[in-house]
Amino acid sequence: MKIILPKFEQILSSQKRVSLDLREILLRYPALGAVFSLLVIFTTFGIIQPLFLKVTNLTNLLTFTSELGIISIGVSFLMISGEFDLSVGSIYGFSAWLFMIVANATNSIFGLIISIIFGGLIGFINGFISFKFKLPSFIVTLGMKMILAGMLNGLMAGRSLVYKSDNYIPKIFTSKLIYGIRPTHFLFIFLALLFHGILTQTRYGNWVMASGGNKEVARNMGVNPHEVKIKNFIISGMLAALVGVLVASRYSLVNPTFGLEKELQAIAASVIGGCALHGGFGSIIGAAISAITVGMIKIGLAMSGLSGYFYETFIGIFLVFAAIINTWIRKF
Repeated sequence: MKIILPKFEQILSSQKRVSLDLREILLRYPALGAVFSLLVIFTTFGIIQPLFLKVTNLTNLLTFTSELGIISIGVSFLMISGEFDLSVGSIYGFSAWLFMIVANATNSIFGLIISIIFGGLIGFINGFISFKFKLPSFIVTLGMKMILAGMLNGLMAGRSLVYKSDNYIPKIFTSKLIYGIRPTHFLFIFLALLFHGILTQTRYGNWVMASGGNKEVARNMGVNPHEVKIKNFIISGMLAALVGVLVASRYSLVNPTFGLEKELQAIAASVIGGCALHGGFGSIIGAAISAITVGMIKIGLAMSGLSGYFYETFIGIFLVFAAIINTWIRKF
């Protein structure tokens, strides 16, 4: 026993050291978990269904995930500052309808501009009400989601609205280039890199982290957490509105189901990508990569002949697992 016990203690000590090293790596590079998930899902569906690896399928996948990814960037930025936005799906849908109405009436770029301003205004209202009345953003944005969804259904009365304008903006962003690549793909990559740079390389990024991590520390830094969070609500709303316009332009129509469950997909992508549920920790690159993973699961299941109902099951499993990992990392 005297010989075995030290060896057993050495094994435990070694396991603890590996665990701490892994935590430190994931704490420093939270996007690594998203990269690992992406590779596993990509390899799995590539083996199950070789057609999944066709260039045309991958570009179609990137189209869907670029649009979801842009929403996820705004949602992640807000989550890192410690708040939720459950209204992005409804902002997406209502902004698409607003764009279509204005574009058809004016045949100009004003539809795009007004829709993005509308998204930012809704974001401001969400943030203002949350902090003015000290309400959880979860409740406020849930209410806003229901308000906008109800208004959209009432205004459209179950009918679709067709894009009749011949103005090339924002059509230019959604038109196909070589191999099905679209400008939207590059816009997604640009925004992911831009917000990653803001979060990791700027003073405002430090304010976002501090506002989500510890409000008292943020105030000691001379930061007003409420102002930072309201700005992030505005960013989240504007990006959701932008995607609504791009999708409406790509389909050349809008229907009352536009944006349905987009907020849940965006939050799932953010958490799987490394964002902590209570703020102060996360990765924009990780969220962007996880948006691709979420889309990959959706398309991969369909191509593999499995029921689309399993999509939510897989996303739910990934979401819970990612939340557990993120909590474990933050205990470091």
